Amino acid sequence: KGSDPSDVADAAPMEQWTTLTSTNGAIPQKWNLCYAGINRCNDVLVTLKIAEGIDAATQTQIEAQARFLRAFYHFEAKKVFNNILPVDETISPENTATTNADQTAVWNLIVGDLTFAKDNLPESWGGEVGRANKWAAVCLLAKAYMFQGQNASALPLLNDAINNGKTAGGVKYALNNNYYSNFNPAQKNSAES
Repeated sequence: KGSDPSDVADAAPMEQWTTLTSTNGAIPQKWNLCYAGINRCNDVLVTLKIAEGIDAATQTQIEAQARFLRAFYHFEAKKVFNNILPVDETISPENTATTNADQTAVWNLIVGDLTFAKDNLPESWGGEVGRANKWAAVCLLAKAYMFQGQNASALPLLNDAINNGKTAGGVKYALNNNYYSNFNPAQKNSAES
């Protein structure tokens, strides 16, 4: 994290792989961030169903973007907390009853959202770098499969991404000439990013 040891002290135990306690302020922040993101995606999906004047192709593209982000937030929560709740747009915000959810349902939601995104997002956004595109969905879907130990499902997706993948800016995926370029802000949005 840089700076001095007292700067963002909650991050130090994570960086040092030492004991992380329930009083660490970063824990509820991560939980809140993930579920706030999920909630915003669900708001988009609910609003999209009642919105007027949006053609079908644009609606599908908006849905694909929202579902990609919802899968991303669920995946982040799953990686950090493991036993999480799957929350889609059909869940009422007033529903406060929680139980240990079937984690298969969580993975099914993540995979379903990423599959929809993969099938409906454009290959690139032209000059709009940083947006989720088909290839971001392909790669995140492969990662979700790998986290579940389903490497046979991930391999064809990864091979497709290596052979055909493009950044949101339309640049073919490739390795940078210098590894450190990945961490240089002046070289952001490269073929490797």
